[in-house]
Amino acid sequence: MMNLASIDIGSNGARLLIKRFDPEAIREEDRIKKLMFIRIPLRLGKDVFTLGKVSKEREKMMLHMMKGFKQFMKLNDVEAFRACATSAMRDAENGKKVLKKIEKQTGIKLEIIKGQEEAQLLYNNLVEKTDSNEGSFAYIDVGGGSTEVSIIHDGVLAESYSYN
Repeated sequence: MMNLASIDIGSNGARLLIKRFDPEAIREEDRIKKLMFIRIPLRLGKDVFTLGKVSKEREKMMLHMMKGFKQFMKLNDVEAFRACATSAMRDAENGKKVLKKIEKQTGIKLEIIKGQEEAQLLYNNLVEKTDSNEGSFAYIDVGGGSTEVSIIHDGVLAESYSYN
C-alpha cells in the first residue's frame, strides 16, 4: 500500500489530491482510494493576466498554502508526489522566482508544465474514467488562463492543442 499526491496550481485554483494505492486489494474499486481533495481559490490569474506577474500578497498566500499542503501530505504519509503549475505561472514574469522561493521554504518543487503536457494529463485522467474507448470525440478543458483541446479516436489521443 502506498499514498501518493498531486498538486495542481492553476490560474483560478490550487488543488491537492491524495490517493491510496493498494495493488493487493481484492476488489478493483478498492485498489485506488481518494483520501483527500482540497481546492483553494488562489486566483493567480487575477494578478498575472492584469499585472503580468504574481503580486507579493498572492505570493505570500501561495507560500502559506504550500506549507499547508506539505503538512497534509505528511499527515497522510505520502510517499511520493508531483507538483505542477500551469498557465498563470507560465505567463508570470516572476513565475520561476516565486517557485524557487516556495521550494526553498517548503521543499516542494513545482514544475511549470507546457500546455501540451497539461492536455496529455487531462487525457490520461479522462481515459481512466471512460467506460468505452470506441468512436471519436473532442475533450475540451477551459481553464482560467488556457484552453486544452484533445482529439480522441478509439481511446487514443490523436491530437492535442493548448490555447491562451
